[in-house]
Amino acid sequence: MSKWTTLFLAFNLAVVLYSCRTYHPAFTEEEISSETLYNHYFSDPAKDYVYKASITVYGNDISGILIIKKISETTHRVVMTTEFGNTLLDMTLFPEGYQKHSVVPSLDKKIILKTLAHDMSLLVRETFKTHKKSRDGSGYLYGGKIDTKNLFVWVTSEKLIKKITLASQFKEKLNVYFDANSGIFAEEVVIEHLTIPLQISLKAL
Repeated sequence: MSKWTTLFLAFNLAVVLYSCRTYHPAFTEEEISSETLYNHYFSDPAKDYVYKASITVYGNDISGILIIKKISETTHRVVMTTEFGNTLLDMTLFPEGYQKHSVVPSLDKKIILKTLAHDMSLLVRETFKTHKKSRDGSGYLYGGKIDTKNLFVWVTSEKLIKKITLASQFKEKLNVYFDANSGIFAEEVVIEHLTIPLQISLKAL
């Protein structure tokens, strides 16, 4: 076997091993404990959560007004309109899935709708069961699972959720960033996918 062939095979093996490494944030002084985290950012049924929204998906940029409303203990309605009031997206989120009421053609694809529904469901999810935590700067890092995905939640010392990550065994899949001054309302939210070209940005109005 030539030297170049050996080097090529060694390089490919290194790439495979690197790409298959386990994704795991740095837990320091890890504490094993069952704990439930509470997300109150979208939990008040008396409030309409209204945001200036921008969605970039597969090269398409869609902007408008996004309204999130809790309509029962387990159900939220999500409506996105243009600034002139024309409906871009209207869906109801249930624990077991979602119901589409209206959607523009550029978003009316099963994979896109399913992903948007999943993103919004994660955004309004009120409880996260975790099984480990550690200190992270001035706050805490929690670890758990949602279905088959690994869950990581970063919480400030004031108990504000600032970031949620979903990951497979090997890599990050989704990051949700919160900018909040209180535990009951998020002024800004960014949802960032790492495996598909989709990002959502929300700024409170």
